[in-house]
Amino acid sequence: MVIPLTAMAASKDISVQVCSPNASLSIVNPAGDVGTMDKSIIVSGYGAADVSVSAYRNSKNVGIVTTGSDGSYSISIPLVVGVNSIHTRVTNDCGESSDSNIVTVTREMSPEPPQKNEPSKPSVEPPTGNPPPRTATSPDSLPDKITAPAPGSAAGQKVPTILEPNDGFATDSPTILLKGVAEPGVRLWIERNGQRLAEIVADDEGRFAVTIPLVAGENMLVVIREAKQGDIRSKAVTVTYYPKTLPPGTSRSEPLLPPAAYVAVPVVIAAVSGLLIGRHHHKWQLRKRAQAKGIEKGD
Repeated sequence: MVIPLTAMAASKDISVQVCSPNASLSIVNPAGDVGTMDKSIIVSGYGAADVSVSAYRNSKNVGIVTTGSDGSYSISIPLVVGVNSIHTRVTNDCGESSDSNIVTVTREMSPEPPQKNEPSKPSVEPPTGNPPPRTATSPDSLPDKITAPAPGSAAGQKVPTILEPNDGFATDSPTILLKGVAEPGVRLWIERNGQRLAEIVADDEGRFAVTIPLVAGENMLVVIREAKQGDIRSKAVTVTYYPKTLPPGTSRSEPLLPPAAYVAVPVVIAAVSGLLIGRHHHKWQLRKRAQAKGIEKGD
């Protein structure tokens, strides 16, 4: 059978993209509809491993988080006063989306503190006569106003700060919950070793929280806020991930020994054990020879 060249050329342009269906996505915390006076809530759940999960509040995207190797994720959602309908969504390469279950969080207004009745101040008549002349050392000679940085400039914006974890933290968990503060309502990005893994919105008090998947070894975490005059970056925090179980008696809040140490220590123990066994065997051989000579002399 002869295939026309035009048909062969057309067949080369055909590309078929096959996408597997999305794994199930769920929110496990909060477990149901809740009420709170907090300005944000941490939402946790499970999905497929190493995928991007988008969070929605009242159909508005409020953050993106990457799941860990176990499929877990957590992200703080800023709340509006009233009803907050929250769900998460995962989308595959073919653009097919799957949504999680929906949880409803009702934010209630915190009661206002009672106003104190202050006694009325007596009226004071202005002094008569000319005021004394101002001198260079007089406080009145200082400027009445301090010039503040222009809005939107890097100098006038609060630098994001990572509150947890501490720098040098070590763990055997594949994910870490990162908490911090920034300016209220700003959108932030979280980098791990230069790679952006999460996008999050700070609540009305500037608080935010999100889980970050870790790679074996050192993980340098940075929170970034984009500005017109350049990125505003937090101070970097380094977290060390040891996939195996932590050695007994080791505190998670203290840096662990480097991985090479856990290889060297068993080697040293084995060498010392071999030396002791060899010496014991040598003494046993000498004792056996001495006994043999004594038997010969007795004969």
